Amino acid sequence: MAFNLQQIEELYVELRKHLGPVVCAALEDETVTDIKCSDGQVWVTYHRRGNVNTGAVLSEDDRRLALNVMASLLSKKINAESPSLSGELPLTGDRVQGFVPPISAPAFYIRRHAPEIFTFHDYVEKGILLPWQVKVIREHIQARSNIVFSGATGSGKTTLLNTALDEIRSSKEHVVIIEDTKEIKCKCPNVSFLLTNEDKPLQRVIADAMRVKPERLIIGETRDKAGLDLLRAWQTGHSGGFTTVHASSAAGVFQRFAQFCQEAGVPPQWLLIQSTIVLIVHMEMTPAGRRCTAVEEVRRDGLAEHIPIALTRLGPP
Repeated sequence: MAFNLQQIEELYVELRKHLGPVVCAALEDETVTDIKCSDGQVWVTYHRRGNVNTGAVLSEDDRRLALNVMASLLSKKINAESPSLSGELPLTGDRVQGFVPPISAPAFYIRRHAPEIFTFHDYVEKGILLPWQVKVIREHIQARSNIVFSGATGSGKTTLLNTALDEIRSSKEHVVIIEDTKEIKCKCPNVSFLLTNEDKPLQRVIADAMRVKPERLIIGETRDKAGLDLLRAWQTGHSGGFTTVHASSAAGVFQRFAQFCQEAGVPPQWLLIQSTIVLIVHMEMTPAGRRCTAVEEVRRDGLAEHIPIALTRLGPP
């Protein structure tokens, strides 16, 4: 069922009543990236400070009723027969994941879009990146290197990708951006945004993107067999691209792309991986907050036909 704007606003009024003042304030805070409430306690993740227990508690009834309103906003249902809820909330675009019994007690996780693009100066000021790391990343952006931003969920990969993309905001190159949900921000004048969906998976959208002559191809998150298509696209004249990949380390990126190849029905394409990916920037959530823990260049000398692929771990000059 489709709602008009007034009905959506009325649903948001009801949603805010069940979420309570602490969650509502977090939803208005530009520095908040995630909000979690599973056992009643409200946890908030800040871009610069990391995870914080707010001390607020939502009752099981409020959590359940909030999930019902979120489901209505998404034109879906959440109940015992369909106990999982996933989607982007209208107006805000915030991504929600919810659960009810029998999967778990009523719980919701909200991933927010960062409304601001952080500059490299911001990253250095907060200790997330070191000056030499910024220098290396900038040099590779200008050199049109293919850059992979790796890390776990919530480590800050996409936010850093946005910052890197902002470095070419004055470029007239045709930048094509593909993503599942609208998280990437781009101020380039010549940009095309493409979204995947159930009928158009990432692999097919990459094929479509090749027909519009991208000069920089940006993938919000590379996964499954589409990873092989991205490597082939980057190899055939579409350099200067960025993507994010879930990996536990910079070296783990190679294993992930090997897995993508296997999911596409071919053996790991080590030569293709090594000759295509130029720089890996690895992010982690540490006790001190988000940190860039590795900036590594892929060695080009002595191309490997099998793992391990050589990495040059960069450090201060």
